[in-house]
Amino acid sequence: MIGLEHSVSAMHNGLVRVLAFFLTLATSLGTAAEVPVGAPSPAVTRTAAERIEQMPKIWLSSPAFWIDNSHLIFSSSDANGDWQLGDLPKIVVFDTVARKVEPTKYSGYLYCYSAKKMIVDAGSRAGRPVVLEGVFGQSLREIEEHRRPTITGVDCETISLDHGVVTTSLKAGDGKLRFAGGPTHIASNSYTVEFLTDEGKLTASAPASLYTLPATNRFVFLPWSGGYAREGAIGAQQGVGGSYIDPKSGTITPIDGPAPLTGLANSNQGSADLFITKAGPLWRFRAYRGHSQIQGLFLQTQSGLERLDDHDVWAPSNVSPDGCKFFYGRVTGDHVATDPFKNRDSYDVVLINVCKGGN
Repeated sequence: MIGLEHSVSAMHNGLVRVLAFFLTLATSLGTAAEVPVGAPSPAVTRTAAERIEQMPKIWLSSPAFWIDNSHLIFSSSDANGDWQLGDLPKIVVFDTVARKVEPTKYSGYLYCYSAKKMIVDAGSRAGRPVVLEGVFGQSLREIEEHRRPTITGVDCETISLDHGVVTTSLKAGDGKLRFAGGPTHIASNSYTVEFLTDEGKLTASAPASLYTLPATNRFVFLPWSGGYAREGAIGAQQGVGGSYIDPKSGTITPIDGPAPLTGLANSNQGSADLFITKAGPLWRFRAYRGHSQIQGLFLQTQSGLERLDDHDVWAPSNVSPDGCKFFYGRVTGDHVATDPFKNRDSYDVVLINVCKGGN
């Protein structure tokens, strides 16, 4: 069985560099000049294009999750020849080095994966969703609540909500995070996050806004730094950016969205999702119909915003444990007008290494 790598060290000097890097971004790129509405994004450079590796053309029916630095797990509706319309997709393991697909015994839409738990959307029964959970390699059990979880924490654990107080467990030894919500906090957009030991003892607290709160969707552990991140989004009706959380120092560092992408989102031309990498924040910008010239994948660095791919990014993975690799499907041109479900020629699958090259 393929095991998840837990051996990435988090040295103190490395954490200092990470925090300094994000603090620089928060104070510089977040206030960069906005681009005019409708202005095209920068072209993909040759160096950026060289970071992309073509993968076998397999249809991604769910986001992909890294098992280790070379293996991914995801759902696919064409992993083998026996799939038919109406069937649940198969869950497969993909070797990015050998470029081979290994079928598993599971079917359904992979909702979350970790070494401790996987969650699978297995369709519906009598009008109610069927959700399964368990450890990869073992039999999965049906969740009794018959609802699709909307909030998960590290290791696919459901976040605890008790009378407006949200608690998120971190990795063993890193303790827990706790914050209180409610009308007063929402109106002022002012929260306090408490850092607790594994036993629940308060060790530190830090201010946070609604859009950088750690206990929300896409709250992830970063093995390469030893820290955590709330990977947020940019949209006309959404908050901006995310946050980097260091339980060892009891600090939360906001990650502001770059002004060019924020300006495009605020003018209702698209929306962006954040992924934290070792090279810097990585943004997937999905353009709305008629704005495909601004779509793609953008790396936010201290020197500016670099466009790595000008395709529409489809079903992206999380970031690999080493903080460098990102796996995704992509669609040429306007994904709304093209409709990759009907035109498979417009679709391919790639792996990008953002640590390769000049960053």
